[in-house]
Amino acid sequence: MKKSAAIYINSLYLTDNTGQILSVLKDYIKSQDWLLVKTEQDINKLITAAKRKEFAVLVMWQPEHLGQSLVELQSSLFWLQQNAIDFVFVKDKLNSLENHNLVYSTIEKLTAFDNRSRRNKIRSGIGLARAKGRTLGRPGLADKVLQKAGELRAQGLTYREIGQILKADESTIRKKLNNKIYDNKHPKSTY
Repeated sequence: MKKSAAIYINSLYLTDNTGQILSVLKDYIKSQDWLLVKTEQDINKLITAAKRKEFAVLVMWQPEHLGQSLVELQSSLFWLQQNAIDFVFVKDKLNSLENHNLVYSTIEKLTAFDNRSRRNKIRSGIGLARAKGRTLGRPGLADKVLQKAGELRAQGLTYREIGQILKADESTIRKKLNNKIYDNKHPKSTY
């Protein structure tokens, strides 16, 4: 019995040469002696068909059709793996039919590398911004608001009540008041 195959072309990548790409994908399926059962642009319809086991191999032009990032791609490929569906990216000559475990482990390692490099870029960007004197994070409270919050706290109001009165976040007021003493009458509170 012939293996059943489905073609997926992401609608984000539809261009003037989509007809040529579709022709190449169909020729590839024919060269493998597979049976083309579905051509789809809607990923949700494709997932439904996959759950019904309507096809055994998903044929695509390139990895970008399945995920915009390595994390998305890895997630999609592992979903295919869990559902016992092989994949083929014709343009990049990458598939799960040969060296099945090698393909998945390579993508997993590339995803981990991508995450680390993204994290490092973010950290260096934050460091550069701080070095230039930029303030990062949530905006702070004005000194007048903090002074008023200190006075209200000294009167015995809760942080929640102070936040409601001053229209400020309760946790921000709590942190700021616990880190700063406004006068000798207001002891540093821990509750």
